[in-house]
Amino acid sequence: MDDNALVNRKIAFISAFIIAYWTLVIYRGNTSDPIRYSLLERNKERMKYLQKLYCGEEKHCITELRMGKSVFFKLCHKLRAMGTLRDTWHCTVEEQIAMFLTTVGHHKKNSDISFHFTRSGETVSRYFNEVLYAIGQLGPEMLRHRSTDIPSKILGNPRFDPYFKTSMQLGSLVCFRHHMPIHPHKMQI
Repeated sequence: MDDNALVNRKIAFISAFIIAYWTLVIYRGNTSDPIRYSLLERNKERMKYLQKLYCGEEKHCITELRMGKSVFFKLCHKLRAMGTLRDTWHCTVEEQIAMFLTTVGHHKKNSDISFHFTRSGETVSRYFNEVLYAIGQLGPEMLRHRSTDIPSKILGNPRFDPYFKTSMQLGSLVCFRHHMPIHPHKMQI
């Protein structure tokens, strides 16, 4: 390699280095640091929102949680008494259930809930799953099995006969609706 080619290579390397350096300087100059809020401010905001939700008017609680305040606090007490949910250092059972009910009641995403409750998405997701599990534990206690008995006012009433037909199958009474057309060839689509 001759001296002229070596000098050209060094010039190309130095100019590429200078361009890369200035690109980095310009890029770093255009980015700004994220605005950070103190933990105390966020806690005050959250407590103000929760206070308005729990202790405010009944209509706000119904709008946000889809249930009245008395029902909400009974649910919180029930889940706390069962031992499936407990207060943590940073989040009460009431707040956990409020996040869950707001998510389910308004079909919201974790990012929306984390904004309203000033929590991280991971925290919202964790408490959502914990409350979902706790609600699932209420199932055997709150839900009753379906009964195969037909109420007497329906069973003997001729008013319901065109809609229900009873038959004995496998030793149990089964009800089903008739939706068969009388003339299938006259059906229009």
